Amino acid sequence: LKLQEDYPSHPCRRSFCSRCWLVDSAMKPRPRSDVVADAASPGGDGTPKLRPSTLGLSYEDMDIEDTPYGDGTTGGSVAAARHPPARQPLPRIAGSYHDGGLDGTQNAPSRRCFRRSVITVRILVKIASMGVMGAVLLIAITDWPPWVLEDNGTRNRVMSILFGSGLFIVAIEDVVGINKSAVMLLLAATMWTFLAVGYHPTESERGAHKLHKELNHGLLDVGAVILFLLPAMGIVEAIDHFDGFAVVTLAIRRVMAGDRNRLMPIICLLTFFLSSVIDNLTATIVALKILRNVSIGEEWRRECGGLAVMAANAGGAWSPIGDVTTTMLWIQGKITAPKTVTWLFLPSFVAGGLPL
Repeated sequence: LKLQEDYPSHPCRRSFCSRCWLVDSAMKPRPRSDVVADAASPGGDGTPKLRPSTLGLSYEDMDIEDTPYGDGTTGGSVAAARHPPARQPLPRIAGSYHDGGLDGTQNAPSRRCFRRSVITVRILVKIASMGVMGAVLLIAITDWPPWVLEDNGTRNRVMSILFGSGLFIVAIEDVVGINKSAVMLLLAATMWTFLAVGYHPTESERGAHKLHKELNHGLLDVGAVILFLLPAMGIVEAIDHFDGFAVVTLAIRRVMAGDRNRLMPIICLLTFFLSSVIDNLTATIVALKILRNVSIGEEWRRECGGLAVMAANAGGAWSPIGDVTTTMLWIQGKITAPKTVTWLFLPSFVAGGLPL
């Protein structure tokens, strides 16, 4: 039951209304007694009205009888003993719940079977993914069979399978229920161990030199990206700590002018161009912080946040410093800034604006 203050325009002044199911808060609560069902409404329209004598009662509190009260029926019902013969029983509701009765008992076994199937699939996916990583790690530790570690083609195929399985688990993280950070840490440890054992650093000086070169190359690439991301995210957090986004939030509210439908294109355009200057992860954080300060509904905020993520990914693709991938390619000299902006701006803009 809803309180009267939630619906101030409610015209009914009764303590209980079977049409709109609203309780008038102005009515004083009466002493506790059972629910009665009037044969005719007070208005005389002939529609049975349900009237509880205590505020807060609902269908769960009402007794349902198949025969009128006072005809000699005994069932231990307190309401049947208190109601006079003139009172009629509450009608039994006819209907179905997904064609399986009001309680859905006929569909309950199928729903339980479906849930068990989903749980079984989740467990099998977890076992398969962890089993592949565990098997490769065991091969690296035992150094057997040797043809898997010695042959470069076989080694590359095994590492590709590992990487693909790890990305697949990350993509279905919400379905399987595995922490993607733990999966990627285990995947990285397995791949590096498998690669290191293939060089035989303890037996060959040349292999140790190659492994050292591979480690330096990987740490240099990862370190360059991290050193770029950490200052950018630190600056954003510092600006937010000193309410630096208050000006942006005020400007967005003025442009909205009370129309929340304007918020989505505004936040998407802002995130699209902001992610080209800073990375897309930092731009997404900025967009979500701005959305948190704008007074809108929770569901609308989630929709705007989802489109802001798409706009951030699209905006980071056409800038050399807008995404981790393009940043790594730019650092290694694989791409140039003018050609990247020229060739990728229009596709990125279409990808960011099409969801709107």
